[in-house]
Amino acid sequence: MRVYFYAHAWHHLQNIEPVIHELERRYIEWKILTFMPKDDNYPRIEQLFPRERIEVFAETRVFRFGARLGSLGKPGKLASLLWSFVWLLAYFARQRPSRLVVTEDLTLWSNLTTKAARICRVKCIHLPAENIHFVEDRLRTLVRYGRIVPEQPGWAQRLAHRLYPVNVQPYQGKRLYWYGAYRLIASYLLGLLPETPWVRGSNNIDCVAVNSRVQFEENTRYGLDAARQAITGFP
Repeated sequence: MRVYFYAHAWHHLQNIEPVIHELERRYIEWKILTFMPKDDNYPRIEQLFPRERIEVFAETRVFRFGARLGSLGKPGKLASLLWSFVWLLAYFARQRPSRLVVTEDLTLWSNLTTKAARICRVKCIHLPAENIHFVEDRLRTLVRYGRIVPEQPGWAQRLAHRLYPVNVQPYQGKRLYWYGAYRLIASYLLGLLPETPWVRGSNNIDCVAVNSRVQFEENTRYGLDAARQAITGFP
């Protein structure tokens, strides 16, 4: 068995350290994948895990070419997405891990990664990036970011809402959105959108680890299938 971990941010890798110790105790092969370039957290990660077990996609020529495509306006961003998706399909078809454990499944790159893995018949498990998360906390964050649907939305916003109505959530008299319109439309065409963008673990995931009954009930209330959740007490 081979278990791969996808981390959407370097500092979240500290959460998976106990899991990796358990895999090593059972002599199970593992590797860490990330699209994030090295930052101030990387030296700490190098102390936790062997460098040869960490694959930084941002340092590959293929990814750098995709990033250059993404700088060519909106058509370039779509081309970059397609390029990266095809490359991920080839990567998982070649590597053939048994499981992919992800710390996040709602960001663009985690969406691409889990979708490609599932197509290649890799089981995907969501391991939360934090101890507990509530939808209301995420809504308050979006208010701070100003992600409020305009009173007179443009054509892209209207099309996005028709394609994916759950992208908008009412909160304190405001209508908040999770994904921007152009990104949503591109993600819709590629089949990357989660069942709901408000709950981690709702996108191309076979099993979701939840740390408590409280988190289980919160997830279920917002539409995450109870049968796909496992109360683990972790993190």
